Amino acid sequence: MKYSFFTLLYFSLIFHSFSQGFPEKKIESQIQEVTLFLNGAQVFEKAQTSIPAGESIIIIKGLSPYLEEKSIQVKAFGNLTIQAVNKRMDFLSEKDQSETVQKLQAEINKLDISMQQDALRLEVLKEKISLLDANKNLRGNQGGPTAAEFRQALELYDTELMKIKTEQMNLDQKRAEKRVQIRQLENQIRSIQESKQESKSEIRVRVKAPSAGNAQLEFNYLVANAGWYPKYDVRVKNVNSPMAINYKAEV
Repeated sequence: MKYSFFTLLYFSLIFHSFSQGFPEKKIESQIQEVTLFLNGAQVFEKAQTSIPAGESIIIIKGLSPYLEEKSIQVKAFGNLTIQAVNKRMDFLSEKDQSETVQKLQAEINKLDISMQQDALRLEVLKEKISLLDANKNLRGNQGGPTAAEFRQALELYDTELMKIKTEQMNLDQKRAEKRVQIRQLENQIRSIQESKQESKSEIRVRVKAPSAGNAQLEFNYLVANAGWYPKYDVRVKNVNSPMAINYKAEV
């Protein structure tokens, strides 16, 4: 199996000039290991993808915005050669997030309209109950209804009231479910908006292959927004017992 190793130095401008017109493949990677320093960390990741014959660009998305470009090291396994590597901030993801927020907001608006329609229907059902109550006076022309008329009126009142109450119950349940859906959608929007405060980086790897096939990329880089500091957990059973001190690291 062939592999090539490339350490990024100062190829950002060169990469940009040679990246025009090449097919692009966007992929996501998996973190395999992290080495943590007092200030900063080295992240080791791995990704797999298919590549076409000729020159193409592999874009590894969703990486830390604090990625240090000059620290990137990429190793490729497969029948290919790495020609250039650079880092770029992922501004397109912000557009994607905005579109996602708009879609989620549209769903919330639809649910709001549906809940308003449910509320109107509940008002109509209340009026129907009021109408039934107003017309349940069973006095007849001769001082009162017959037994048959009374049973018929009672069955009608029971049937209609049962229908109304059942529909009210179903509408109340649907409205409760819609409120839950709206809260979930609002939480999704809030999560997206919070994540937008921190843009993502992407690593762009330009490769050349004599034929189409599969490739595995292993790469590592340094990030600045990480570190650790010592902490101590002190415990004693009583004043006559020795003190136990546990040494810990706050990451």
